[in-house]
Amino acid sequence: MESGHKLPPIRRVSIDHEVPGIVIPETVRERLRQAGEASSIVGIELIKELFDSLYPLVQGAYIMPLDRYTVVGELLPYLRLRTRTNEAELQPLDMPDRVE
Repeated sequence: MESGHKLPPIRRVSIDHEVPGIVIPETVRERLRQAGEASSIVGIELIKELFDSLYPLVQGAYIMPLDRYTVVGELLPYLRLRTRTNEAELQPLDMPDRVE
């Protein structure tokens, strides 16, 4: 990450135990644990990886910064660039008609 902002480390969050249906894979937890003080940087990398994986399947993204608004400032330029770059490459999905 090439910004001048120093992000504090991510504090332990147990959202998967507090919100039904939320599952945080152990591989993600381990990456964040190993990152230590750099956990915010790794967290942003994880968000970018997730966005890149889901972008062809979704029509938008909702960012909930949880009082970490500098993270939004780090992500928006990346998301804008990726959506502009990938827009021409995307093929329409072969989706069945909506079932009522």
